[in-house]
Amino acid sequence: MTEPESPSAMRAGKNPGNWLRRALVVVLFGLAITWIGWRMSGEFGDALSNIASIGMWPFLAAIGLTLLSLLFRAIYNALILDRLASSPFPFGLAITAYLQMQLIRYLPGKVWGLIYQSQRMANVRAPAYVVLANLLQLAVDSFLTLGVLALTAAVIWLSTTWLWGIVPLLIAVEWLHRNPGAEVGLLRLAARFMPRLGIVADHRPRPLLWLGTGLLVAEWVTYLLSFVVLLTRHGSVPQALEMGVSYAGSSLMATAAFVVPAGLAVREAIFLALPAPSGISIGLLATTAVLLRLMQLAAELLAALISTVFHWVQARE
Repeated sequence: MTEPESPSAMRAGKNPGNWLRRALVVVLFGLAITWIGWRMSGEFGDALSNIASIGMWPFLAAIGLTLLSLLFRAIYNALILDRLASSPFPFGLAITAYLQMQLIRYLPGKVWGLIYQSQRMANVRAPAYVVLANLLQLAVDSFLTLGVLALTAAVIWLSTTWLWGIVPLLIAVEWLHRNPGAEVGLLRLAARFMPRLGIVADHRPRPLLWLGTGLLVAEWVTYLLSFVVLLTRHGSVPQALEMGVSYAGSSLMATAAFVVPAGLAVREAIFLALPAPSGISIGLLATTAVLLRLMQLAAELLAALISTVFHWVQARE
């Protein structure tokens, strides 16, 4: 049996798809940088002064909150992966692989981060399970993000009474966790039409009673708090929360540019294109976008390092 071709060998080959992907990355990245430059014309001085005035401690505190948010996200991913099959499952390995995958996205692109996670988990889960788990997580995240975006718009343009809309939104998310029909359908379709993937639809995933929704709420709370802490000197709490929701929306839209490593520049360009909260300058928006990227990268580095060391120590015991 021949060995599968490695990613580096594939890139080295004369595959038209690879050249198309590279060209698409260059075009998307170039358009994003051009848009950011045009949007910030005349605002660079304001952006630099904002960066200088943020302060080291708020920035470090925001990194810590981002790290917590990322950890909640990794645990949620591991829970979904555990639900999809009935065999024993090492949570430590799953969380470590997910956190390490966040860094791999910066190299060739987001898809290769998923490939890396699949390879790390290959001894305990077929790669198809990892792909399905990430697709399900993306679907629930997208549903929740779109709901929060809609409620935020309603609060801004209509009435603060719409804040109560978060209750039915969370009830809907909890219903999805308690009724794993989507997981069952995906497992059956994959087992029937793609038997080589190694998926066995032999059980019904157990419901996530409160835990799944609780992790998503914890992820959002720590994520939004990072904006409040970071921007405490430059705006009100409602403005910081609005910017947090706007950035979440830009992250969701940047998912479509999956060929760009970690959505670099694309996410920031979308963020600057969205309407800014009242009283927030383009310079402050640009400052926030730059600091958020640095915060996220620092949190991902720390998370990957801590989880790797922890998993290595556990393996030696």
